[in-house]
This record gives sequence, C-alpha cells and structure tokens, in this order.
Amino acid sequence: MPKKDSKTENDLNTQLGALSASERSQIMVTSGRSPEEVIACILQNEIRHLIQENMAISDSQVESSLRMLRIPDDFFRSPIKTVFHPAKFNSVQEKALTEFEFRFNSNGQKVELLTLFEKYFKTFNDSAALLSDVSLVIDELFTNAIYNAPSNDLENTATGHVRGDHKLELHSGMFGRIFAGRKSNCLLVGCEDPYGTLNVRKMIERIHACLILGADKMMRFGDGGAGIGCYLIFLNSMSLYVGVEKNKRTMLCSLIPLGLGDRKRNEMTKDFHYIEEEET
Repeated sequence: MPKKDSKTENDLNTQLGALSASERSQIMVTSGRSPEEVIACILQNEIRHLIQENMAISDSQVESSLRMLRIPDDFFRSPIKTVFHPAKFNSVQEKALTEFEFRFNSNGQKVELLTLFEKYFKTFNDSAALLSDVSLVIDELFTNAIYNAPSNDLENTATGHVRGDHKLELHSGMFGRIFAGRKSNCLLVGCEDPYGTLNVRKMIERIHACLILGADKMMRFGDGGAGIGCYLIFLNSMSLYVGVEKNKRTMLCSLIPLGLGDRKRNEMTKDFHYIEEEET
C-alpha cells in the first residue's frame, strides 16, 4: 500500500483546513475503508466525495473534489485535467492530455473500440491481466452508454434495449465518447454519453447491493438499468468519478493504477466522487 510522505500529509491537512462548512459536509477523508464501507459511507452520510487518506494521490484528490464542487462544468469539459491537474488547471490543455479517444453512435462499433484500445494500451503496458481488467471497464462504459443511457428511467430500473446482434444506434446526431489519459502510474478511462439520465443515488444503491449480496443475486437475465455494470467498473477502479448534467450528458470515469501486480492492485483502497447538475 502506498504511503504518504510528510509533505503530502501537510499539504492534505492544509487543504482540509481551508474548506468551507458546506464543502466539509460533502467531502469525507478517511482511511482503510473496504469497498463496502466506502459505498455505505456515501449512502449514509450523503456525501459527494470520499477520499482514502492513504492513497498515493490523496492530496490531488481533494483538489479534484473541490474543483468538481466549485466549478462542475470544468469536470464535464475537461475530466482528465480535473483528475490529474486540478491545481494547474489553466496551464494544461485537455486535448494534449487525451491520449485515446473514440466517438461512437452504434453498438456495432464495440469490436473496433476494444481493438483500438488494446493497441493503445500495449504502447505503454504489457500486462495481459491488466489489459483484461481495463477492457472490461471499457466494455461496461460502452454498454451503459449504448443500451442504458437512451432509456434510463428515474429509478434506473428500465430494462433498456435488449442485448443482441441487432443494430442499435443512438438518436440522430448524438454520439458517445470513450477517452483515456495517463499521469505517472495512473490511467484514467472515461465515457461521456449525450443523455444525462443516470440516477446516481440509485446506481450507488445497486453497487452496494452487489457488494453485500453478490452480483449474481442482483442480475436478472435480460435485465438492463445502470448499476451492475457500474459495480464491475467500481471493482476495477481505485477512484470512480460520476457526473450527471440532467438530460444533457453523463460522464463516468475510472482511475486505474499501473505498474502494480494483480494482488496489490486488488488491495488498493477506493475513492468515490460524484456531482449532479439540474437541467438548465
């Protein structure tokens, strides 16, 4: 488990001391929490950002949380900058940080997406196990955007479009976007869909149920709705970022550690961040 040095701890304490009362109520900094405890804390305390203090980048996680709270549009416009460079936001360009990008509007593009992403991934990492896990995240992000986002209801229980070989397209003129970027030993992969229909609270409740009961008991054959896929994404992430502009767009990002063995990667603590913006 990565340890904080004294400078990181001092920086973190300074950042926490500068929070307003409102910001303090929405950010929790903790440590040693299991995935189940992370999600339970989010649900029980109605906080928006839970940060594990023993993460290697916990100080920047606080800065990212504050930027998401104070200027939500920055996250929707520049998710990679918000996660990796929140303190130097105006000195870097999102386009320069975006190493991989794939626009889509049809379920028929999944094979092409996964093939191109594998080619990109292999330019900097040769772990077959990690590629498999990250490809699962990409697959679930794509699936949520194509099958669930266009038909989600307020409870996230809509069946969604039936999976199968038939062609399915987003509404005319609408596109989703898968993207990725890196900083030091971390990879951020994300998806933006043009619908903004995700009910974050219901999604979190389903993740919690999967963690407590097991995903197999939560799955129903042919059932759609966001939650199961997000549970799988959460399991493979050390930080999950969710942003919803209602009826406009949803942004879902997964931060994944690089350079760790499977066991250490699975033992990494998890963070959770989300924002919801009402329709304007």
